[in-house]
Order: sequence, then structure tokens, then C-alpha cells
Amino acid sequence: MDTIVSKDRKGGVLTVVDRKSRYLWAKIIPDMNASNVKNALIELLGPIKDQVKTITGDNGREFSEHYAISKSLDCQFYFCHPYSSFERGSIERMNRVIRALYPKKTDFHKIDKDLFQTHIDLINFKPRACLNMKSPHSTFYRTDEFWRQDKVVQL
Repeated sequence: MDTIVSKDRKGGVLTVVDRKSRYLWAKIIPDMNASNVKNALIELLGPIKDQVKTITGDNGREFSEHYAISKSLDCQFYFCHPYSSFERGSIERMNRVIRALYPKKTDFHKIDKDLFQTHIDLINFKPRACLNMKSPHSTFYRTDEFWRQDKVVQL
């Protein structure tokens, strides 16, 4: 998991990526303090807490309530080594995709939450080569994919 900082460091986006399926959860948070990040993470992952085994975050102050997070979600919480963003490649890639839609100096307080969630859903339904051209949504939820390769006409 990671955070994307909003304009003037007032709030931002909490992003969480499942390492195996590349499924993305994201939530706009009003402030980057540890309490808001903890509550947002528990709200995002609470419905699937039985599937959450471990969480890896960076060393930011916003993750200082990691004990409460791991206790609430009943999982292990790990930290990456300092200045080692290569240890979190999946989340860094997803943050770049979000930044393509919402460039730096974007004030996330002014973003419509429904539109933001629509963009996250579009990211999750996009087929990926690393998933054998399946979407993260169909991989995570193990659903039958609408866009089957054997039924698609190749031109």
C-alpha cells in the first residue's frame, strides 16, 4: 500500500494493490494523518479481511498505526526498506496510472468520488499481459471473463 499526496499536501489517495491479481483499491482521504489512513484502510479491506494475509507499506508516518491495522484486519504488517521503492513495484505502477489521470497539483478534495471510483474500476477491468490477458477484477474475484481471447476476433 502507498499514498498519493494531494495539492499542498492536504489529503490525498490511499492505494492498495493485491500482489497476485493486481487488483487496486483506492480511496480519497481528507488528511494524511495515521488515524485517517488506518480508518480508510480498514474500510477498504474490511469486507475481504479473510483474504488479507499480509500488508506491505512504506516507512511514512501515515502508517504509524500499523499495529491497529494488523489487529483489525487479522494480518501481518511489513515495511519496505527505506528508499527502496523497487520493493513495491506493483503499487508504484498503479500510482503512475492514477497520476496519468490526476496529475500532480491535483486537489483530490475537488474530485467527484463517484468519478474517481469509476476510474479505479476501469483500471481493474483492463486486461493485463502479466495475468494472461485477464483483468485484475476477474482474477481476484475468480469470475468468468467477458472479454475472452478465444471469442475475440483478431484483426
